[in-house]
Amino acid sequence: DYLSHSLCMKAVSAHWDDCYLHFQYLLRLELRATADSDFDTMCCLRQKFLLCVDEAADIACNLDDALFLRKVTATLSYTEHRRLMCQREYTC
Repeated sequence: DYLSHSLCMKAVSAHWDDCYLHFQYLLRLELRATADSDFDTMCCLRQKFLLCVDEAADIACNLDDALFLRKVTATLSYTEHRRLMCQREYTC
């Protein structure tokens, strides 16, 4: 399925990377700043990341490709979000 959307993915890859790095940076700052992770804040940061990627997809991709990119981005951001929260709560 990914290959059928490759032109869109390639067109937004640099913007996606910028959005992702900014999202990751903000999550780390938030996790360092608060003893208790505020789930609402984390969700808000994730939503801003999704919107950042959506903006690029709206310009560079057709609707089907943009929806696929949103699904991939949502899945990856959830994984990163949970990984960083676990890292904060469980220092091994």
